[in-house]
Amino acid sequence: MKTEGAMKRQRGGAWVRVLGMVLCGLATQAWGQTTTPPRVERVTTRPLTGATRDTVVASVVDTGVRTGASVLVTLRLVDVNGTIVAQTTGTVSEGVPLRLSYRAPSSAGVSAQVVVPLGPTELSAAVVTLERWNPNLPLSTPLPPAVCQIMGDDGPPPGPTSDGCHREYLDITL
Repeated sequence: MKTEGAMKRQRGGAWVRVLGMVLCGLATQAWGQTTTPPRVERVTTRPLTGATRDTVVASVVDTGVRTGASVLVTLRLVDVNGTIVAQTTGTVSEGVPLRLSYRAPSSAGVSAQVVVPLGPTELSAAVVTLERWNPNLPLSTPLPPAVCQIMGDDGPPPGPTSDGCHREYLDITL
């Protein structure tokens, strides 16, 4: 009887040891893997000022047909302090833009900012556009829009560009 009970305890203990070795092996394997953090490009337009209660519309569209890719992007409107005042995330592809509308509470400047992942699937010729207009004025008096092209890793270096856009390449840490 004592021998039978000891055998059962050893068999149960053996399973625990085997399970522990498997879990430790998987944890060690996962720990040893090195992955590069995902890279994104963040493009910000120049700020557009206007009147209180102006309508502000930001758009991202892929104007090219080279890749035929669909990419999940984040489109934001940021105020002059860099605070996000509106945001949406959606898929952009050739012929399928992503738009975001906002009613400006003041005449202060508002910029459009788009965050696009860089990697094997990229947009071919993406453009972000920011428009601002006063709905009380005739349509013939619009402000000139802010337009930036999204370039990808092979584009110009980070920082301000001649068209008033600001470009950054960021590594996302999870």
